[in-house]
Amino acid sequence: MEDRQRRALQRAHSKLVKDLRVDAVTDHLHSRGVLNEDHLEIISSKPTRKERVTELLKLLPQRGPDAFPALVEALRRNYRWLADELEEYVHELNDSKSEAAQAALEERLRAGAVPSLPAPHITRKQCVAEIRQHLKELKENHFLGVHGMPGIGKSVCMNEALRDTELLPDRFPGGVYWISVGDVDHEALLNKLQALCERLTEDGSTAAQLPPTIEVARERLRKLLNRLERPCLFVLDDVWKAEVLAVFELGACVAVTTRDAAVLDRMDGRSVTVALKGGFSESESRELLATRLGMPPDQLPPEAEVIHRRCLGSPMVIALLSSFLADKTGRRESRNRWHKCLEILEQGKHEKLKTNIMEAIDLTVKTMDEQHDKLFGSLTIFGADIGIPCEVLGTYWDMSADDVEDAMNDLVNKSLVQDMVDSNTTLYSMHDLIFDYLAHKYTSEQKAEMHGKLVERYLVEYGSDLSRLPDDDYTLWFIGQHVHRSGQHHLFPRFYFDLGFVGNKLRVTGPSDLLSDFRKYGEFLDRDSNDNITRRIDFENFVRTAGHRAAGLSKADDPAAAAVQLALCQPDSSEVYKAAERICAESSDQLFFRWRNKEAMRWSNVLLTKLFSGSVWDVVFTYEENLVLAAYGDGHIKLWNMLTGDEHRSFHGHSDRVNQLTVSPSGDRFVSASEDGSLKIWDLDAAIMEALGTDDDQLTVHDASSGQRTPSPRIRHSSSSAFFPESRRPSGLPRLDDSVQTLEGHGTAVACVDWSPDGHYLLSGADNGGVKVWDCFGEEVHSHPTAHEKNVTCCSFSPDSSYFATGSADGKVRLWCTEKGDQLYTFSQHNLRVISLSLSKGVIPSALFSWHATASDGPLRREVCRQVSDGLRADTDNNSIVSVADKEIFLWVWNTDRRPSRDFIPVQMGRSAVDHDLYLCSRLNEDQRLLVVGTSSNMYETWDLQEKRVISTQRGFAGSVTSLVFSRDGKQLLAGADDTVTTCSLTATPKVEDSLQPLFSARFVSADPQSLVVAAITSNNGVQERRDGELTVLRGLEGKVTKTTKPVGEKIIITKINKTGTMVAFGCEDGSVGVYHLPPAGSATQEVPEPNILGKHNDRVISLKFGPNDTVVSGSEDKTMKVWWPDNRSVACGGNGGAVTQVGLYEARDHGLIAVSCSRDGTLKGWRAPVHVRLPRLPSISTADLSESYRTVTRVYRADTGKPITAHLTHAGSTVTCYRIVRANLPDENGATSAATAAARDKSPCPDDLIVVTAGVDGTVKMCRLCTGDLIKSFSLEEFGPVRTFRLSADNHLLVTGHDNGSVVVSRTDHQCKPLRLQFHHSMVNDLAIHPNGREIISLSDSLAWWRLDVDENPVSPRGRTRAGQSPLVVPPSPRLTLPAKRYFNYNRRTSLTPEIRATLRQVFSFRGTLARRLVVSDDWTTLVTIDDAGVLYVLQVM
Repeated sequence: MEDRQRRALQRAHSKLVKDLRVDAVTDHLHSRGVLNEDHLEIISSKPTRKERVTELLKLLPQRGPDAFPALVEALRRNYRWLADELEEYVHELNDSKSEAAQAALEERLRAGAVPSLPAPHITRKQCVAEIRQHLKELKENHFLGVHGMPGIGKSVCMNEALRDTELLPDRFPGGVYWISVGDVDHEALLNKLQALCERLTEDGSTAAQLPPTIEVARERLRKLLNRLERPCLFVLDDVWKAEVLAVFELGACVAVTTRDAAVLDRMDGRSVTVALKGGFSESESRELLATRLGMPPDQLPPEAEVIHRRCLGSPMVIALLSSFLADKTGRRESRNRWHKCLEILEQGKHEKLKTNIMEAIDLTVKTMDEQHDKLFGSLTIFGADIGIPCEVLGTYWDMSADDVEDAMNDLVNKSLVQDMVDSNTTLYSMHDLIFDYLAHKYTSEQKAEMHGKLVERYLVEYGSDLSRLPDDDYTLWFIGQHVHRSGQHHLFPRFYFDLGFVGNKLRVTGPSDLLSDFRKYGEFLDRDSNDNITRRIDFENFVRTAGHRAAGLSKADDPAAAAVQLALCQPDSSEVYKAAERICAESSDQLFFRWRNKEAMRWSNVLLTKLFSGSVWDVVFTYEENLVLAAYGDGHIKLWNMLTGDEHRSFHGHSDRVNQLTVSPSGDRFVSASEDGSLKIWDLDAAIMEALGTDDDQLTVHDASSGQRTPSPRIRHSSSSAFFPESRRPSGLPRLDDSVQTLEGHGTAVACVDWSPDGHYLLSGADNGGVKVWDCFGEEVHSHPTAHEKNVTCCSFSPDSSYFATGSADGKVRLWCTEKGDQLYTFSQHNLRVISLSLSKGVIPSALFSWHATASDGPLRREVCRQVSDGLRADTDNNSIVSVADKEIFLWVWNTDRRPSRDFIPVQMGRSAVDHDLYLCSRLNEDQRLLVVGTSSNMYETWDLQEKRVISTQRGFAGSVTSLVFSRDGKQLLAGADDTVTTCSLTATPKVEDSLQPLFSARFVSADPQSLVVAAITSNNGVQERRDGELTVLRGLEGKVTKTTKPVGEKIIITKINKTGTMVAFGCEDGSVGVYHLPPAGSATQEVPEPNILGKHNDRVISLKFGPNDTVVSGSEDKTMKVWWPDNRSVACGGNGGAVTQVGLYEARDHGLIAVSCSRDGTLKGWRAPVHVRLPRLPSISTADLSESYRTVTRVYRADTGKPITAHLTHAGSTVTCYRIVRANLPDENGATSAATAAARDKSPCPDDLIVVTAGVDGTVKMCRLCTGDLIKSFSLEEFGPVRTFRLSADNHLLVTGHDNGSVVVSRTDHQCKPLRLQFHHSMVNDLAIHPNGREIISLSDSLAWWRLDVDENPVSPRGRTRAGQSPLVVPPSPRLTLPAKRYFNYNRRTSLTPEIRATLRQVFSFRGTLARRLVVSDDWTTLVTIDDAGVLYVLQVM
């Protein structure tokens, strides 16, 4: 095998091991003679697939020249991508010495942000070769360190070692990523990690939201590295602190340059170092000087040798002096400069090298003309090692990009500045020594003037619209700091009270950075008037409550307009809302929505939502009310402020997920239980003191010398001290383990922990069923290795610490004595996993004493009643346990003084409302009356234990609610769900009967939008085993509740409103169908509507419609459709082979009514019969021996008799997700109608224009004619994923589909063209709407998106003619739905995939919850209605 082929195999080794199955290639290799029987036996003897692949790859290089081509041939059959990859590697290796290979190398270096080499530079061959050799041998999760004194050339040697056309492709095919570190603090390091995440996700494969913490960033980087599946190299340049290396222990190879070799000591044998003990050799110094001066080295004057000796060969000093010497105009001046250099070095011979470097810098600066000197000096307002975009300098200097590049190139050539190309943008940065030189050169007044110049330039260019401030990774992060350092504090309101600026900054930097700015600059914002104080508070509340939604605005075509729309959802009295209204008034051409019923829905209790990029497993309050501890899936614990979202301190030590946290009764410590099998005790008091010591609420900005926190996470520590010189804060960098004590002994994952109220004991439970009690010094007191048969899931002490209880996955709750460790009781009534326990001592809830068993109850319940009545009294000192299992809640009551262990009373408090809904966590409040329970349906319930009922619900969380905790005053609740933690107010919690379910019906009775009628199912429908269904009827744009219907005795699951808005039909879980008769709008009657039950199916109702004359038709899972006539007659239509998912009543040709049903008939083996099948003998459909496939059948009946007429197979091959029967005049697919088809149409009573449209999970959409069953058109959209919903335009020329992956796809039905894909949503699209003019689309998913379409009216055929049968889509535009004449906002992105359809995302509306399912639009398209999963009704009107 050739060397290049062998190296290609080495480069592809990881991918082959990951994907290849050897039996897919060994037969071919054996037939080609590459492998013999012995080889096959050796390979097959290996126990695992990966080992078999590894053995094959060891053998192949020894099997001759045919081995590699034979392998590629074998891979082509089933692993084409691997074959292509191998051939591509060979091709690259063929050109390894060519210009193409060099260009590829340069591209890799640019992609990894590797800086350019200084010009000129000298290759230090021995150092570079040594570093390069170590890089070739560097293992994953190992470190290579290059250390030496400042200015010695560490970074240049490392940089040059990477410039090898074979090293990177062969050893690091995943790429190389250069990170300039320096003397970073916590926030600057986070900035570096965020930038690294952005580089690794340039393909958009992950969410655009930047990781908010170092721990989250590390977790994301781990996932990204796993996704790369190829080794990569991180280069950490200029590392000062050992703690930084701990952050990059991610499994990748890491190279480090540092001035302190000790930073690598903690790597425990996983590091190797290369020491640069000296600078240039004399020959290298002479070569650099000669190259810079453009002369042979032997012609240099004798002073060259002296300069080398004086500066000890320092590469930085030699480079700077060479720039100084090169700027000469004549021989005499040249000689004078050599003497000047010697004079400076001679004066500094007894000083430190840094002084020599400063003098060398000064020499270089003095050679520049006045203009370049001034430009270089103005860079003092920027920090060291910070990338300054060319565009920022263009604004600062009022110069074109070309002029900026020319000026900066001169500075780069003089070794004063470094340049780097990143994403087609040139970034410039300065070494920290250069920055220190500038920092000492100018006074504070001069620097303030420079800061003021930059701010003034931004105001001149963008002052009329601050929403246009560029997202260049600098301006929005730093503009506040430049305003502060300029001393122009009166400008803060102009920026931070400008909604365009706030929305833009919120979208780019996130809410935490903006909230930090509001607090740091609060004094300046509050000046002049009390109105400014109110304005600041309103803006802070806007950022705090809506900031987490801003991340999605970046995908909008006009993010500024989307931010204004977000502000319009604030209360009308808010200054933010007033600012948004002013913008709307000035931009009459932009689309905005007014939330008309906003004030009616003001019950929302969400105070703050904190967004993370990792799952939160537990949250607890500390004794400092606003500070909260959160445990994460990556093993880290974070202390953060629940009011601001600021993260103060990270606790490091666990190596796996932290399951539970508990704070000590004294509040000075807390304990954590982890999957790594350990418990750790931490110093909480010190962490809180640190947080309070650096809390911005404790600091006030007076002048540049006042103490402040770091202004922005984009500034490194040394630079931030220039902004806030006396800043005092901890570095916050992670240590390997900063816990006070570690408790081990379980030997497996620890699932739960509790601290006794008296502070003397710790209690822990593990996955092996073991329970341990520890004293406060970490010594075991009691150990029960087999306390439970299955894993222990929860544990808790009693209020007096005398008892403790444990719950397990075996469904048992056990009570123990703390002092003796004896087991007292076992409660076995749970049938499912116990997830939470709460013990109390005191008065029994009075509800227990009014509860009695009935004759139908079993012996156990009757015995319980006897015990309640005989044994316990409300005034006795009883004990109780509230235990929550997967689907049930129990209250256990016992009295230890009265009877032995059997004396307990189990009372089932309630069950989960939905069969598939699981309880996941719970928390009992301090007075033991309220119990909050988190569920898998993205909500929590609040139970009143005395009344045994749910009193409130909070829906719409980002995922399952997995952690809950009350504040100490009981007024607030923290809820952790997936990657968010939400702070909720319990004083404003919505009652269960006040919130609505997202399944509703709505109708505009007339052209007046105020005629809106909404029938919504209330959230207490079916809660806690209440089977009574209840509806709320709302009228008008304000969503005023006019009627709450009386219960019907069963859970309502579907509703419909008739055309006049006077009747609501409903279908129930038990199959009941009924109607409510509503009084007309404006009626004075206050009578609550009574339900009128029309009849019943044998199973739940899943489809419902009104027909002519208010006839109701319903479909059920019992495979029947029923027609309910106004004269109380009912007609059953049977013969369906599956659940009836779509129903309708239509006028037949003979002026009678036909009933149409679509049913899912399950599976059948094959299909050979004609598409058109006569009923009633539907089973005659052939079931020949073909593969199984899903089918959907449409049936037609006589509505008055239920007699079947026809049945058609309208979809086969996949599960159907959406069905609709529409009226449309569409030609047949082949364009011609056969005689048989024409005859069938004439015989059928069905109108010709009734079309059945179905969509399936296979991505297909099919249109069939109802009267004949003929296929009209089929669309294959499988590349976009399963279709969830679809709509046809009014002229039937456009088909719009919504997909499970969030895509919206627009296809033309009248001629062939490539579909247009619209991407904005992150979850499935649940509903769509198309404007009658075919120019506007609304998609409903995790938000509401309004799209503008540009559709070519007359597509031209290849012959240049308009195709026959096409009519232009000309409909008068509706109000405010035309593209604006003036461009107040930026339409900066436009989707254009074909020349025939283009789209612009005009507006986005974000919900309080996570998604909405149904959308209703008025005929004039000025009003939209929906309800989200948080139960919030939205009546939106176009402004």
